[in-house]
Amino acid sequence: MKLLAKKIYFKIFGYRFERNFLELFFNLITPNYFKTILAILYWKKLDFKLSEEEANSHKSKAEKIFKNITINNNNISRILEFGGSYGINLEPFLEKFTDIEVISIDTNNSVKRLEKKYENYKGIIGSDNILRDIPSLKYDIAFCCSVLDHIPDEKKVISIIQQLIRIAKKVYLFEPFLEGVCGDVSYFYRIQIEEKYKLKYKIEDNYKKFAKNSYLWNYDLYLENLNLPFKKNSFKLHKSSLGPFYKCYEIN
Repeated sequence: MKLLAKKIYFKIFGYRFERNFLELFFNLITPNYFKTILAILYWKKLDFKLSEEEANSHKSKAEKIFKNITINNNNISRILEFGGSYGINLEPFLEKFTDIEVISIDTNNSVKRLEKKYENYKGIIGSDNILRDIPSLKYDIAFCCSVLDHIPDEKKVISIIQQLIRIAKKVYLFEPFLEGVCGDVSYFYRIQIEEKYKLKYKIEDNYKKFAKNSYLWNYDLYLENLNLPFKKNSFKLHKSSLGPFYKCYEIN
């Protein structure tokens, strides 16, 4: 614990201060609606220029998503990704199933990139409002990956899940989950979350810190309240921030 304390705290005149005090304070006083605006602006303007290492990591994630979805679904004719950014998660589907309809929705105009490469791909620039105009059960599969964990509004998160379930026969959520934790964890060290929520277990590498715009939501509870059967498996993305805590939710 002394080693962890050296990383997380410092002392002035004998008083202990958290190293992330200012980040936590300003995040606390920022209203959720303003956090939502900032998040939308950030993702809308983000330029997806990746290093070779980052690109390989994203490709590896895309292959994992492909395997998780196709292992139990042999006949896919229409698939939709919500929050698909520049389309990397859908490329394995486009390369291996040339006769399916592939749709991606994102606020960033990079969602249009793959249209030049694949005739059966369509990128739609927009937000969750677009989901409301899609007919029920239009798609065989709908999924999102690392999208809901960046949305500050819990009601909006639940609404998006409901819309995805309405428009698709099967839904996959690749999102982070920690038992007993629900809400904004931005800028917190993992050990601080243990203390805040009085967890009865230790979080993996609890000296590490969650990044900005990081939210952990209780998908188990939401799906149970909606009376939806689901399976949940580990889906680790990386070791930093929310990475180790991702799950694959398969919702029928």
